[in-house]
Amino acid sequence: MQHAAEPLSRSGAASGLLVVALAAALLAWPATTADGASLADLTLALLFAAIWEEVLFRGTLQPAIARHPWGAQRWLGIGSANLQTSFAFAAAHLWTHPTGLWPGYFAVSLLLGAVRDRTGSVAPCIALHAALNVAWWRLAGG
Repeated sequence: MQHAAEPLSRSGAASGLLVVALAAALLAWPATTADGASLADLTLALLFAAIWEEVLFRGTLQPAIARHPWGAQRWLGIGSANLQTSFAFAAAHLWTHPTGLWPGYFAVSLLLGAVRDRTGSVAPCIALHAALNVAWWRLAGG
């Protein structure tokens, strides 16, 4: 049992480092965005999306699928539950994002699902998702 908790403690440390890096990056930016949104509002939106989506997809859906025999199968090292959850995650983004971005959302979701499979926790998924949201926002000109 001692060995099983080891990856979780490493993932917790990695999550903490990501959150600290995210906070430092946010503090380095202006207090308002180009369109006048406050940094606090933006931070809440980016973090809320990461928390909500990770609890829903990696914390609820992925483990529920993995409990079924067809959800526990693996192809090329990727769990069936992760693949199915990633399809749902990418599809959920189609209603607010261009369809051309679907492969990117699918790939990011596969990464987040692999983190969930490896650590057994959504905490590092939330931290990574939040960091990716901020990076995406900055690349989009925010």
